[in-house]
Parts: sequence; C-alpha cells; structure tokens
Amino acid sequence: MFKDLPARPATELDELIEMAANASGVLEGLRDQMLDPYPRKQAPEFTSHQVASLCGFDRTTLKNKEALTKTVRGRVKEGSNQKIYTLEEAIASVIDFSGNQLRPEGAQAKVIGICSYKGGVGKTTSAVSIAQGLTLKGHKVLLVDMDGQGSATTLFGISPELEIGFSDTVASEINAENPDFLKLVRPTYWHNLDLIPASASVLFAEFYIPMLVSQAREKDELFNMYGCVHNGLNAAKEVYDVIVFDTSPSLNYLTQNAIFASDMIFSPCPQKSLDLASLSQFWSIFSELSASAKYPDGDDISAPARAARDFMLTKKYDLVEVFMSMTKSDKDELGQTVKGWLKQSYKEHFWDIGIPESTIPEIQSAQLKTVFDMTGKECNTQAYKRYKEPLDALITHINHELHLAWKRNESSVPIDRLGLMGV
Repeated sequence: MFKDLPARPATELDELIEMAANASGVLEGLRDQMLDPYPRKQAPEFTSHQVASLCGFDRTTLKNKEALTKTVRGRVKEGSNQKIYTLEEAIASVIDFSGNQLRPEGAQAKVIGICSYKGGVGKTTSAVSIAQGLTLKGHKVLLVDMDGQGSATTLFGISPELEIGFSDTVASEINAENPDFLKLVRPTYWHNLDLIPASASVLFAEFYIPMLVSQAREKDELFNMYGCVHNGLNAAKEVYDVIVFDTSPSLNYLTQNAIFASDMIFSPCPQKSLDLASLSQFWSIFSELSASAKYPDGDDISAPARAARDFMLTKKYDLVEVFMSMTKSDKDELGQTVKGWLKQSYKEHFWDIGIPESTIPEIQSAQLKTVFDMTGKECNTQAYKRYKEPLDALITHINHELHLAWKRNESSVPIDRLGLMGV
C-alpha cells in the first residue's frame, strides 16, 4: 500500500520559517475582508422596558423619574411608539435612577481574577460577561486579557494575530521602572468598558519573569516575581471602579500574578469529575507555590525571596469563590454528584447557583458577539432567559460583594479569604 508512495524529503527549519511567513502574509491579505474599519462592533440599543428593568422598576416609574428630573434620553423608534435608548443612555439612567451604590469617593478599584486550570470551562465568557454586566450596574470597568489566545480581545472585535504585539500587552510593562498599565488601555465599543488586549506575545512574560528573578539574585537586588502585575495597576485603580482579569487556563507566571493582584477570585467549574479534579489540582499547586514564597527555607534568604515573602504575608482577599458553569439538568445524576463534591470541597467558598450549559454563548462568540450584545426578539426566547437569569444573578452577587468590600475597607476589617482554602 505504501511502497509506491514517493519519498518525502525531510522538513528543515528554514522551511517552517518560510511556511509561517507565508501564512502571516495570507492572513494580512485577508485583513480587510475579516475586519471592518474600527469601530468594528456596535453596542446594542435598549428598550424602555429593558432600561427600567436595569434600574429595578417598571416603565411607568422610569417615565415619571425622567419627567420629574427633566431628563431627555432615548428616541422614538421609527414606525412605532417604542422608545429606544443607546447603551450610554441606559447606563446613565442606571446611575441616575437605580440607587445602585457606586465606588465610594477616595476608594480604589477592586480587582477580580477569573482563574481556572483548564480550558473550555467558560472562563473567558464569564470574564467578559462580568465586565459588561458590571457596567450595567453603573461601574467603569477595565478588562485585562492575560491569555495568549486572546479570546477576550477577539470578542471585542480586535484581531490578536493582526493587531496586537508585545508592546500592547501587560508583558511589556513588567520590567518598566514605573510600570503603568494605563498606557496599554484602549476603548471598546461598549460604554464604560476599556480593554488591555492580549495575543501570543503576552507569553513572553513566561520567559521574562524568571529571567528577571535570576538577574536580581545575581545582583542581590529586589525583584518580587509575584508583584509584577500588582505594581502596574496603581494608576488604573484610581480611574476604574472594577478591573477584571481573564487569565490563561494554567497556573503560569501571569496567572499567579493575577491571583496575587486580585481582591476577589472566581473559578468556574463544570459539573464534570475531570473538571473538579483539575480545579482541585489548580488550588493545590497554588497552595504549594504560595507557601514556598511565604516561608522560604533557611534564615539567610535572598532579597527577592524576602520581598516575595513580605508581599505574601500581607496579602488579603475580599472573596474567593467557585461557581458552577455549563450546568446540566437537576435530573443529571452525575452532575448532582459533582455538585455535592464541590460543596464538600469548597464549603463557604462555593456559590450555589450555576450558569447553565447553552448553545447561546457558543453561537454568539462565533459571530464575535457576547450574550449582552443580543437584542430584540432573540432575548425573549426561553433558552436565552434560562441562560441569562443565573448570569445576571452572578453579576448582582458580585456587585453586592464589591460594595461589602469597599465598606469593609472603610472600617479596616482584614479578611484572609484565601487562607480559608488552606493556602
């Protein structure tokens, strides 16, 4: 069968380099066909019913509040009596009328890390949904993409391969004399939501950080490998209310940095035994890493180790939670068993509402859309409501925890939430 096939010459490295260059050239040639001029995406519009719902009351109350405050927002849709609001107008109405508490004056942004050890668990979908959902609570949000795949970046209509280089990612600021992630921020189509994008270039940090640690040790200088991202957020914390990390599905250096820079950590986990095992492994390995940083061997430790230890010893978290993603029917016996194991494993760190398994986020992402981009009749289906309602509940829960955290900071009550998980 195979004896008549012609011999194939060995592939040399130069051929692979040429192949990669050719593929990049073809992709660049397709740029105009793949991407429209910026802005590529447009924010959805909202009906008066949707705006009123975001504010927590009905359309009549919205109309009365607008009249009382002489607020002029929205436009009457042509051919109907329906009033339509832009995203910016909807958010303004939430801020003016809903009574939602916003970031207290003088308080810094809260940082949320979405972390897991496995791809395909709904991590990026959760990060983007949380970021968009919190803007609809009145917050100004920064989403930081730290995954080399750049999936979150893609969902905002930006091509990681064609548009994002090393200098556009957080990796470029890690060793700056005064790191400032604000330099990397770019606006998105979604009002009050900015983005620091990612591409494969962000993975340079995985080589860069250990090299910097090694260089520091040789000179007996301070370099805290766990504080690289934390240090770059100082200016951003004054501008934004909430900063959300979408991390890589691994425990690499950037993910570790995101964990240490976060005030809250959320880990999505499907109701599958392998995902349960993966998440358990994630936290176990992180436990070992953090313990080695907090308590390095020997009294005569290096300066970098001392800096890392001091950073770890003072680290506190407002909230650390595991929630279920891609949940199945309550009649699914294995799913209910895994849910029980999750409760047993994470106890008070387990949030007992799951985001259901659905084709909606998959279909939307294939069109470079998010669940919050959906409008009109497509939002009235049972499938949409079944998916969106628990997602809204998650966002409301996070919003509530944000205000508790800001209030707690005012009273200076420390919480070592991660310590409760055995770290």
